[in-house]
Amino acid sequence: MTDTESLRARTILMGWLEAQHLLDGARLPSERDLAEHLSLSRAAVRRALQAIESDGLVVRRDDERLAATMAPRSLAGSVVVFTSSATIPLPNGPPAREDPRRVWLGMVSELAARNLPMVTVPLHGEIRPSLRRIERERPLGCICLMDAVATGVARQVVDAAWPASIPVVMHGDCLVANDLDRWPADLVAADQSTGAEMLVDWLVAHGRTCIQSVTERPTSKRPLDLWWVALRRAGISKALLRHGLTSRPWVHILRDPEFDFSSASLDEQARITAGYLLEACRAGVDAMMLINDGMAYDVGMALRLFDREPNRDILLAGYDHHHHLFNPILSAHARSRPIVTIDKDEPEIGRQLVTLLVERAQRRLPPEPQRRLVAPRLIEIGEP
Repeated sequence: MTDTESLRARTILMGWLEAQHLLDGARLPSERDLAEHLSLSRAAVRRALQAIESDGLVVRRDDERLAATMAPRSLAGSVVVFTSSATIPLPNGPPAREDPRRVWLGMVSELAARNLPMVTVPLHGEIRPSLRRIERERPLGCICLMDAVATGVARQVVDAAWPASIPVVMHGDCLVANDLDRWPADLVAADQSTGAEMLVDWLVAHGRTCIQSVTERPTSKRPLDLWWVALRRAGISKALLRHGLTSRPWVHILRDPEFDFSSASLDEQARITAGYLLEACRAGVDAMMLINDGMAYDVGMALRLFDREPNRDILLAGYDHHHHLFNPILSAHARSRPIVTIDKDEPEIGRQLVTLLVERAQRRLPPEPQRRLVAPRLIEIGEP
């Protein structure tokens, strides 16, 4: 490796580290992950890390590299963000398939517009020292993104910060519905119910009157009682009732545990899916409400096994507007995507997280926790 290559790797890595605003002691991703996301060789990353270690910006402890002196000396006036470093945008990295990166971008833009300093606490390290520092130095407030909520870190943040009158705002889409009232914190989430109603309205406007709702069978990773699932189901039921249409029992499709994102694996999942859709096809269903865009792959292929062409004989409505970011090889193999979907406007969710935090810090809100829903946008992908 030449000195020029080493210098380039060090420059890229330093730029990434500085952009993260990591709290002292935050664990860095592995050499392999850094190399992949920064489009560098692993050898180049190793040498760059060694050079940065010698400058005292990274320290090694128990075979792990930890950030040092990358955050402000005091958290006073800063916004502390709890999220995994995997959700943070990386140069030349793969496009985001999930919500956190788009939420992150909206949040960062709003913080910059308000000239608010930010400190990031990744979730893959010990957070108790960070919590003690928050209690001691009293930042402007804390934001917990969706991965912090899903992993339980947000609960620790709320328990430490809220009693000390330090504002906490959460991205609440992955909360369990029954737990909402147990969180003494403000939250921002997508208006999932309204989005579901918009999809039903669109299908009805295009002449569809026998609509089947389809979801994945609940698992430990995606339980049925998640708030966003409950809201989508409620929105569908409300819209069907408003149009005087029958609300059919939901179809819960079992996902193949051996699915490996190969064409052969997708073919097998389509056969599994077909078994679950047999009764709906016999009943003359003319549209399907899918719980997310990703289900359009195997559902569309399954329909062809019954000589039903997706989005001609049976319209497929998705959700999340992620279809264009899926595996292009599988997309070409499946030849199926939703004809209409919902964009949750994740950047606006990120901006509202900051706005709500500032309003709480300025004491412009009632004392009880606030819930702020972000309006969805309907996206037409094709014509029936």
